[in-house]
Amino acid sequence: MRRHYRPVAEACASVRRDLRAFLESCGADAEATDVAVLVANELASNVIDHAGTPFVVTVTLSAEAVRIEVEDGSGSPPVVRPPDVHAARGRGLQLIEALAGEWTYVRTAAGKIVCADVPAARAPLRTA
Repeated sequence: MRRHYRPVAEACASVRRDLRAFLESCGADAEATDVAVLVANELASNVIDHAGTPFVVTVTLSAEAVRIEVEDGSGSPPVVRPPDVHAARGRGLQLIEALAGEWTYVRTAAGKIVCADVPAARAPLRTA
């Protein structure tokens, strides 16, 4: 899947809808789909909030992972903020770190690409 979006709040809903439809059409695991949709939403929100540029979401599915790439027009690196229980926002990359098997970014001539890999099959959560 490869889709272009404008930097408006409504784009997040489009990213979620497009990604869910793509993964469901590929027969992806339901839990991995839910996690991938959440991760993609956070990455798209970061573009809208911080880069403010049009962006492209590219998603590939393998047996091991759902790879989400979000390309924007800002060269500024993503910054993981320290936890702050009083902050109303600023936990997106912390959430991505907790949910994605791995995430990274690369600078491009036009900005950057942030990539996150969500494991295709996740172990069930355990409670103590």
